[in-house]
Amino acid sequence: MGRPSRPIRLFCLLCQAPFSPTRTMVSRGRRYCSRRCSSIAVSGAASRLWRGGVALQVYRLVKARGHHRAKSNGYVPEHILIAERAIGRPLPRSVPVHHVNEHKHDNRPENLVVCQDEKYHRLLHARARILKAGGVPGRDKICGLCHMVKPLTEFYPYRKAVDGRDYRCGKCRRQWAKSYRGGGK
Repeated sequence: MGRPSRPIRLFCLLCQAPFSPTRTMVSRGRRYCSRRCSSIAVSGAASRLWRGGVALQVYRLVKARGHHRAKSNGYVPEHILIAERAIGRPLPRSVPVHHVNEHKHDNRPENLVVCQDEKYHRLLHARARILKAGGVPGRDKICGLCHMVKPLTEFYPYRKAVDGRDYRCGKCRRQWAKSYRGGGK
């Protein structure tokens, strides 16, 4: 049986306090005296992952503590800040900002449209899909079942829809109704 080993004394990389790590801490390469020091060291500007307050997720995020639209981590989507700067006032939380070319990282002011509400934002996306499919917005619509561009007159009126028309063309709706009633066997 060997001699008992002396406890190792290390100094915390953040607060410089001495601490005696356990075997597990030594094997995992722990360099901080507590979880608090560890979390401080790996967050914000002290983190090796710090990118100057800019994070890329779905949207490009910018650190803006105290902003009325900041998430719990203090980040705000960059396109919101650019739109607010362009119009000269803060945007309410309910106001979405649309990217015209649908590239979420292209935050040029000329590529951003401040929408009045979410319904208008969905309408802009629907019109862009129709244009991309070769149709004319306001005259054509894409069927949600057969995915074909058809004239708006081929869709039944439906009050609750954004454009006031059913998402299925008349032909697809009749086929659906026939199969739903059990007659399409």
